[in-house]
Order: sequence, then C-alpha cells, then structure tokens
Amino acid sequence: MHQPFALNRTSFSRFQACVTGLALLGLLGPVACGGGKGGDGAALSQSPAPAGTVALAGTLTGTATSPQFNQQPLQVASAPVTLNGSPAAATRLQPGVVLVGRGTRNGQGITLQSADLRTELKGSITSLDAAAATFKVLDTVVTVNTLTLLEQEASGEVFSPITFADLAVGDFVAVFGTPQTGGGVLATRVERKAPGAADNPELRGNVGSLDTTAKTFLLGAQSVAYGAATVIGVLAEGARVEVEGTLAGTTLTASKVRVEEAMGQGEGSEVEASGALSGLDATAKRFTLQTLKVDYSSAVVEGTLAEGAMVEAEGALSPTDPTVLVATKVEVRFSSLGNGASDLEAQGSITALGVADLTLTVGGRVFWTDAQTLVLDHGAALRFDQLLVGDRVQVRALSTRTNAAGQAYASRVERKNTGS
Repeated sequence: MHQPFALNRTSFSRFQACVTGLALLGLLGPVACGGGKGGDGAALSQSPAPAGTVALAGTLTGTATSPQFNQQPLQVASAPVTLNGSPAAATRLQPGVVLVGRGTRNGQGITLQSADLRTELKGSITSLDAAAATFKVLDTVVTVNTLTLLEQEASGEVFSPITFADLAVGDFVAVFGTPQTGGGVLATRVERKAPGAADNPELRGNVGSLDTTAKTFLLGAQSVAYGAATVIGVLAEGARVEVEGTLAGTTLTASKVRVEEAMGQGEGSEVEASGALSGLDATAKRFTLQTLKVDYSSAVVEGTLAEGAMVEAEGALSPTDPTVLVATKVEVRFSSLGNGASDLEAQGSITALGVADLTLTVGGRVFWTDAQTLVLDHGAALRFDQLLVGDRVQVRALSTRTNAAGQAYASRVERKNTGS
C-alpha cells in the first residue's frame, strides 16, 4: 500500500511539562514545572511557572513579514536575535529557519524574548544529484524535499526564490534543517549566497571518534582538526558542537569549536520540540527528533507518522533517561511552503490513474510517484489509492527526476475542491 511522505510544520495544544534536566539539542537546561509525574511515573519537583512562558525549538513558518511558530503569530518586538550566536537583524527571521529561544504566549500569539537561529552547515556545494534531489557540503549529504525553501540571498538580506535546478557545484550555501539518524541533513531552508559573499565554512553535529592527542574528531563523515582552534566548552564524545574554520582538502581545520550549552533554566517552562523525525520504529513506538529519542507509546498521535515527517512533540523527559522524551502528544500537519523539490506545476482533473505503477495523468501529462510523494487532501494525509479519476488536484513535480518512461516525478499531489 502506498504510504505518503508526511512532511509538515505543526501546531500543538499547550501543556504543562514536568521536566528535570532537559537537554534539547544541547539547548534547554534543567527545567521543572507544576507537580505531577514523569512518563515512567516518577514524581517531579513542583515549582510554579510564570504564566505563558514557553521554550521554543523548531522551524519558523509564515512569511518574512508575518512569521509564525507552531502556527501562532510570532511578535518579535525588541527581542535580541542571533545567528549561530552572533548578533543578527530581526529580518533574519525567515520561514524555514531553525529557531531556538524563549517567548511568552498570549491570546495574540507568542511574543519573542530571545532567539538564536541555527544553521546545520555552511559551505560550498561539492556535488549535486538532481535525480535524488540531494547535494553535498562538507562531506554531508543535504536532502531537499517538497517543503524545503530554496532562496537566493542578495545584499541587505533580501531573498528571492530559486529552484534546485539553479544550484551548481561551487555555490556557497547556508542550510537550515534537521539532522537525520542515518547521517545527513533534511533541509527546511537553503540560502545561496551571492558571488563573492562566501563566508567561512561552518558545521554543527555530534562529536565522534574524538582523539585528544591528535586533536581531531568527526562530525558525521567530515574530519575536523582542532589543534589550533579556540575551544569554548568541554569537548567530549557525543557532545554537540558548532565548528567554524577553513577547508583544506578533506579536512575542516577549525578556528573555533563551540560546545553547545544549555539555553538556560526556566522553572515551569513549557517546551515544544519540532523537526523531521527519523529512525521511526512503529513497533516500539519510538523515533528520533533532533537529538531526542521520542517515546510516543502513550501519546495522542494526530496525522500519519512516516520517516522524514515534520512533527512536533510535547511531553516530559524520562527521569531515568534524559535523552528520552516521553510524549503526551505528537502532531503531523502540512504546509504549502516549499519550492525545493519541484520546478513545474500542473492543476486540473485526474484523467487516468496507474494503480500498479503509481502514476497519474493531469492536463494530458503523466507523472510518477513513489512512497515519498506527499499526497494530501486539503492539508490532510491521503493514500495514493484514495485518489479518484475526476479529482481536481494540484501537482508539484521535478522535471529533472524522470523514470524509464521519461515521466516527471510528482513530489506533491494535493486534492482540491472542484473548481478551486
């Protein structure tokens, strides 16, 4: 049975999370909130919280002029904004960026108190695979999908949309997204820098194969030499770090290594985590979200979970294992944002369906799909076999990805009202 690729950005009902020692992406320090029990029944400390305080860690949606977080309007006010820890203008709050911060919630949305925008990597593209919609930077595979925003940055931080076909080897890009269990990054936003505007390469990840004698370690497949670097924090195997430096051959020679510290303690803070899940185990009812292992066995799940689905989870960390988030709710929703895995569009009624080869014909053109195609019905998950001849749909497709018959790949199919 065809299973759609459920990718989205979501909103959640609010929750009072009872948490001690939360470390989300190395972002959230120990948090405690109103009395109750953790996911395994252990009692947690009771401490009243400032009303409406919320810790934020996820992907921005909305528009550049009207940003949203979890489908709520985000009021920037005079909140300090940083980009990878360095001061940045509020105009950097673009859809698709990964934001970590705090805010206060009221009936009008969330008023931001602080925000750090965090890229997963910055560097030059060394290879491109149009068929797979992937490219490589710093020995890291970046996957682009139908919800990825691809943007060209001009002077004054002005952005304009581009397509995957516009990218080329040698382009310097900044990538926001979610690290995946098998390695690589699923991009939510890719910003291509103007010629001559390239910056120093940067990479974020978890330290592996740490050699304190040779002063080297790995971030994924990328080798890092830190002997001449300024190291902020204590390096350790598995620590999440941000590295800045220069690329010499296949080695990133670091000038700075910063171990990500806790975002700060906030008694009684609500916590919302979001991103693209990976390592989905439907039997054990677990998946990985950012650096957390999410146990959703007791959670209310809304939407269809699938590998790579964009989800938000709320709950409490297990008191016995601070890497496990015992979720009370996991929600999957869909967004109309994204231009990454499509360069053509068709709208009209389905005139033919190929059940065996998962093809559909719209506007006299045949498109092929697979298990990763996002199939929707007005924003809700839909199976391919639920589509009907005569349904009016919008198809987003990638002309550079064709099958043996030369048909373009449909990355997104959404059923619309008749006449819409």
